Amino acid sequence: MRLNIIRNNKLSSILLVLLCVLLPGVASAERMLIFPTDPWPPFMLGAEGTESTEGIGTKLMQAIFDRIEGANVKIPLVPWKRALNLVEQGKADAIPMLYKTTVREVVMNFSDPLFSSQDLAWYSKSYFPNGIEWQSADDFVPYIMGVVNEYSYSEEIDQAIADKKFTVIRVKNTQQLFAMLAGGRVDVVLANKVVGVALIKSSFDNRNIQSMSKPIAEEDYYTAFSKKNSSKEFMDKFNQAIAELKSEGLIEKIVYGE
Repeated sequence: MRLNIIRNNKLSSILLVLLCVLLPGVASAERMLIFPTDPWPPFMLGAEGTESTEGIGTKLMQAIFDRIEGANVKIPLVPWKRALNLVEQGKADAIPMLYKTTVREVVMNFSDPLFSSQDLAWYSKSYFPNGIEWQSADDFVPYIMGVVNEYSYSEEIDQAIADKKFTVIRVKNTQQLFAMLAGGRVDVVLANKVVGVALIKSSFDNRNIQSMSKPIAEEDYYTAFSKKNSSKEFMDKFNQAIAELKSEGLIEKIVYGE
């Protein structure tokens, strides 16, 4: 009996050692992908320098990675230009949500579309009580426009900004845009419809901020993976998860609450 106990104790010790050796390996088998972006309520909530754990876009990324075996995601919040540079250089894996442009396609591999949304032009009726509307980029010539640095809006507007058709002030994020608009430091700002509505509700209610009728753009948002690291290997699984969520109506529910 004593001999069996000794043998069992030895066997238990061996198994314990094996578990200590193997379990870290099992845990490390999960690939943690880094998806930097800027604070962008209500899509990406949190302060710059922290990690986003809440928000529509964060919830969408988590829903996708819940269906990808062996991978998970972190979303550090940094200035938008830095996020783009990190992914372009292969120091991070992907941008979670952005428009597709020919310039970006040179350095990033784009997923299947996530969802479609509108960008709008916004103004304050406190400064323009008769309202502002636009039909072409030339209509913005009399105004000072606020944009987020390195954001893309539409081919027409991006080209007009590049050609310096009107005065443009660049800032770090959309929150700053609306603060400048409410304070009369710019005349017009460009922002996503969902983001603008959320900002007005949370921070700029009663500031008479309105959107113009004609959208600046109505385009798809994508996730874009760096071409300079191995994260692109997850593209097929990522796209399969998108397809499953769409077929179940879950992306629309996450983004629009429908």
